[in-house]
Amino acid sequence: MVDNPTAVEIPSLTDKDNDQLIHSLINTIEGLKKSVTDLQNKELQRELPQDVIDANNLAIKPPHRLKVGKGWRPLLESEILEARQHSDNMTGQAEYLGVSYDAYKKYCKRYNLWKPNPWSKGCKKKYWAPDKGRYPLNQVLEGKFPEYPVFRLKDLLIRSGTKKAECEQCGFSERRLTDNKIPLILNFEDGNKKNHKLENIRLLCYNCTFLSGKGYIRRGKVHFHFSDPDRMQDADRLIPSRF
Repeated sequence: MVDNPTAVEIPSLTDKDNDQLIHSLINTIEGLKKSVTDLQNKELQRELPQDVIDANNLAIKPPHRLKVGKGWRPLLESEILEARQHSDNMTGQAEYLGVSYDAYKKYCKRYNLWKPNPWSKGCKKKYWAPDKGRYPLNQVLEGKFPEYPVFRLKDLLIRSGTKKAECEQCGFSERRLTDNKIPLILNFEDGNKKNHKLENIRLLCYNCTFLSGKGYIRRGKVHFHFSDPDRMQDADRLIPSRF
């Protein structure tokens, strides 16, 4: 028996080669889908003004990830790197890609990109909107929630950027070594802690608070833990630093 001289021997592909081939094909398909979407949006812009498109949310968005069969395709390393730019914690990155936390963890480990934050302190400011939620800051300052806790109001004012994390009178802004907190107290100019108008509120350090005599400090028996600024202003438990 004579071998066919025209036969070409096809080398076997490793799992890594298969993954690279699949990823290359998927990238090509997704690139084509994005190109089609761009052409559709350009055609839409020719027919309608941009403000009308934005107001009615008419812009066509390409599928974020290509779905194959009954399950999701493998995550790409480039997608994981892109998700990192949108969130500083692993949970947020998994949500951005639309996959479960366990699936995201599996592919991160495959690419040696698994670096969880052991303290679970992600980037809260990027996704936190102070004027949304159950107690929006703008409504609190309008007086719609007079019973809103003082220590939480201080937290809202600082984290939203409405007030700086420093004493408005002397500029003190040093953090304590014990709990990493800046000892600041909300002062109400009229002495009424339920008057949440911004012009009635000043953020002062302990020294300036006691010198001015206008700071709201929780009444009752004083214990040692009341040296905590949140405990001094209505908090019933120790709360970690949030700003």
